[in-house]
Amino acid sequence: MRSLLILALLLGGLYLYAQREGLALGAAPFTPVLYWNYSGDANETIHVPLGLNLLKLKLRGHLIAGSLRVNLLQGGEELNSTSRFRGDFTQPLSYEVQPGATYILQFHLRRAKGWVLYDWATTLATP
Repeated sequence: MRSLLILALLLGGLYLYAQREGLALGAAPFTPVLYWNYSGDANETIHVPLGLNLLKLKLRGHLIAGSLRVNLLQGGEELNSTSRFRGDFTQPLSYEVQPGATYILQFHLRRAKGWVLYDWATTLATP
């Protein structure tokens, strides 16, 4: 009985924290990231191997509230920005990149509630 009370207090505290500060659980890529009132930015460094010239990003998610925006940066300069994703979405994105270069894939989340599955890979563009 005491264990259930402690578990209930911990879950209640986690809920209050998530309501006030926001919470993100999970790790991209390949696994869904769960959000509760989360606002923040996540940066992923992408090193493009020689011989490859395309970055493919697949977004799939369900945001009950809030929004997600994706930017591609190189050397601090924004190369490409997408529209905001809200509600249910399945969106493949492609960016032309330079072989051997390093890029930053930036995810902006504002008051997001729901989940998002991120998946990205570098590949060779076919003509």
